[in-house]
Amino acid sequence: MAKKKKKEVVEIIVKIRKLKVNYELRYDFLKILSEYIKRFPKEHRKVRKDSVIGMDGKPKDDWVRTVSNARIGEVISFLIDNKIRFAFENITKDVMQELQNQFLERQRKISEVLKLKAEMLDVSGENYSFMKIPPYEYQKKAIKFFEINEGRAILGDQPGVGKTCPAFAYAIKHNLRTLIICPASLKLMWRKEILKFTPKKAFVYKFKPKKKSKIVAHKKEESMFHIVNYESVETYIKIEYSHKCKGNMLQPNGKNGVCGWEQVDLKKTYKKCPICENSGTIKNRAVGLVGFKDDMHIPLNPEDYDLIIIDECHRIKEMTTEWTKIIHKAFKVVPKKILLSGTVIKSRPMEFFSSLNFVFPEEWKNYHDFGVRYCAGYESGYGWDYKGASNLEELFTRVSPYFLRRLKRDVLTELPEKTYLDIPIELTDAEYREYVKLEKAVKKEIIDGKEVIKEEGFLEKVHKLKGFTGRAKMKRAIEMIEDVVATGEKVVIISDYQEIAEGIFAHFGEQAVLHTGSMSDEDKQESVEAFQEDPKIKVFCGMVIASGVGITLTASSKMYRIGFAWTPADMEQIEDRIHRASATADKIEIITLICQDTIDEDISELLEDKAFIVTKALDNKEYEKNSTVYNESIYKELLKRMLTN
Repeated sequence: MAKKKKKEVVEIIVKIRKLKVNYELRYDFLKILSEYIKRFPKEHRKVRKDSVIGMDGKPKDDWVRTVSNARIGEVISFLIDNKIRFAFENITKDVMQELQNQFLERQRKISEVLKLKAEMLDVSGENYSFMKIPPYEYQKKAIKFFEINEGRAILGDQPGVGKTCPAFAYAIKHNLRTLIICPASLKLMWRKEILKFTPKKAFVYKFKPKKKSKIVAHKKEESMFHIVNYESVETYIKIEYSHKCKGNMLQPNGKNGVCGWEQVDLKKTYKKCPICENSGTIKNRAVGLVGFKDDMHIPLNPEDYDLIIIDECHRIKEMTTEWTKIIHKAFKVVPKKILLSGTVIKSRPMEFFSSLNFVFPEEWKNYHDFGVRYCAGYESGYGWDYKGASNLEELFTRVSPYFLRRLKRDVLTELPEKTYLDIPIELTDAEYREYVKLEKAVKKEIIDGKEVIKEEGFLEKVHKLKGFTGRAKMKRAIEMIEDVVATGEKVVIISDYQEIAEGIFAHFGEQAVLHTGSMSDEDKQESVEAFQEDPKIKVFCGMVIASGVGITLTASSKMYRIGFAWTPADMEQIEDRIHRASATADKIEIITLICQDTIDEDISELLEDKAFIVTKALDNKEYEKNSTVYNESIYKELLKRMLTN
């Protein structure tokens, strides 16, 4: 349930005082700021130590920094970028106006860069007849942007804007054999979108459709697009390491000497030398790459590709993770690189370096230099700290030629009122075996219990299958929702089981509210109000029935459906929680997770078929609304499917 709001006490960390010419900054120990000011030329900074009486009545040293008038604007930007609270003590209106003008001038320069970028992206006369469904105008501009940068660029559009289409459309337009690296939960979504929008085929590494599946798996050699998830990259390509022991051991001549043990293998480190048994004496370094084939004897060769698309590229932000190192080493040979992420920087600029280094290694060479310049890097007692932010306007200017980002509000006029996206979820082999076992048991219960005509009895059995797929989808959904929340956007999650709603709520903690049928009306209303009004609440965890009617959730324009209602009318009611006359956004996105080769597919297809019948009836006979069909439960058709499969 929603928590009562507590009144926050805002603590001012940095106090800024205007001197005759310069500015004085007073604050307690704040190393990141001190190290940042220390980089200014000496004529722009001074430090002095005052002796003051502390709160406990004892004298203490008070360090005061003086910054020149020419640098105070940079300091204020630094404080804002690093979310450090500050206050002016004696600033006149004239001085405040001057500082504001300086800030507006910097923003004007940034706007000029953006305007220039937009003017470059002229797509008039562009022919996309090679696509089954042509891209939107703003997506064509993204394709043009890729072309201007010769296939080396980063697309950072806000989640929900549609980044996948420009990437694969660019590949088709220029006939590029393409490898797509994405999260495991999005592999089949990429495949589905490629087949929907283009005439080309898509091969998915390690994807084996189940025996009863309707999906046709395309072969690698016949497909322009090859799709692999991050974790699988590590199974096809591994880093080879060289190990050499520098420890001492007793030699055959009775004297101590260097052990000298050496070995090259796939092991990252050795804690203890297998010869001299010394710990911490082995030097390890990466020396090469080794390729492997999967169970179907299929390899992944980087040299085969003209273009690599890395979706959700913030997943390679940590330079030390194994898949990041493999991607950097193995795929640097691919001539064209397009990276996609709506959250390329989740919390600090250092997360951007890996992506920049991968796409433009000649310009972004040095991790440390980047950290010092743009992350307020300083040397602490435990090494270098790059968790801050500095010179962000300069960073923006430098990356602007090959980094494109549009927000939803920038493209709203081109989007339909409701955008639907179905994300196919592939169960693991272990999950699918468990599901099939459960499905057989449920069918037997239905037949043995002679409950083929009793809706209540049938639905009780079906809930076992729906609950299983719901739990499987919850794990994948949390991963997707985290990316959305990282952008500051609010999102509504609708499930059909309380344990799933509670599981998501528990994961997001203070960022979430819960809304289930077991809660009191007062608590449910409190959750709705908190989601609508509190900027800190980003996730609404609701249920199909309890949250499907009578509430307004228009603070969000994005809904994830992890569960299903039993009629199209109820499904539309759920959507309308975020699509009402009072909505702040007039375009919404509905995302539905569907487990492949399970009851999810049957329910989704039946709901779609029934909704189509109603739509057709309404289109052909304007005044004859077939509401009985629209509100009719799909359970009878679902029962037939289950018993005939």
